[in-house]
Amino acid sequence: MTPEQLQQLRARLVKDLDIKDLPESAQDLIIGQVTSNVLLAITRATESRIPPALKDEYARVQESGDVAATQAFLEHAIPGYDKLVTNVSEGVLLEYAKQPVAA
Repeated sequence: MTPEQLQQLRARLVKDLDIKDLPESAQDLIIGQVTSNVLLAITRATESRIPPALKDEYARVQESGDVAATQAFLEHAIPGYDKLVTNVSEGVLLEYAKQPVAA
């Protein structure tokens, strides 16, 4: 995810999880846990959609640590990558929304 997408995700989580009244440290903890789950789901969805012929190239780009190059690769290798990220993120958030609030 791009830094902009992460910022949008954070704002959405604060709103959707209704945690705006919590201290920022508590918000950060909750958002960290949810974001970790979102990123894991995106990674799984992404890796399952990379064409086999491009898997070695993907590994090289990812290992380089160049976020912009990785993002560009994914946008090229996976048609509709931005939509995939959005759909997976929303799916994870819907699962959180279905969970009962602990008393």
